[in-house]
Amino acid sequence: MADDNIDYEYEDAQDDLVNGLLDDCHYDREEIEQDERYEQLDDAHQSEVDCVLQEYEACIEEYGPEEGEERFHYGSFDSDEDDEDTDEDDDDDSGEALSLSDAADIYASSGCDEDNQFGYTHEELMDEIRK
Repeated sequence: MADDNIDYEYEDAQDDLVNGLLDDCHYDREEIEQDERYEQLDDAHQSEVDCVLQEYEACIEEYGPEEGEERFHYGSFDSDEDDEDTDEDDDDDSGEALSLSDAADIYASSGCDEDNQFGYTHEELMDEIRK
């Protein structure tokens, strides 16, 4: 079986590098490519980063901030205030609410995939991204 040859520890380490780069560099291609961790990635994981960045950049190009507005930075929505958001309208089937800022974060990082709107409208999410 081919799965017997997979080095899961190596794959986990590469995945951690990818996630760390995207989080720490706020989806900024130039900053990522200058980061030494990018060079530590194998070709497949560099391609994964490039693909995520292409989706993010396409989303920003289509729906991003108007000229002069601040660009969305992944991870910029972390605040204690968001943790207190308990609007019943935000509840999903499991009874747990996802704050607008968390939903916008996921929506942007997924390339503005409509399956990741979590009950919010595209406009609400984009307004939050532009903040």
